[in-house]
Amino acid sequence: MHQEAFNKLKLLTVTNRLFELSERYVRSGLSRSVPLVVRLVE
Repeated sequence: MHQEAFNKLKLLTVTNRLFELSERYVRSGLSRSVPLVVRLVE
């Protein structure tokens, strides 16, 4: 019982970490690409 709960908790933390990393990746990608888009539009 304890092991099963622990495995679920570990899976949740891994999922949360992956979400944080992907969010940070997307944010940094957008912050780099937006000035390019602004320059292209001008």
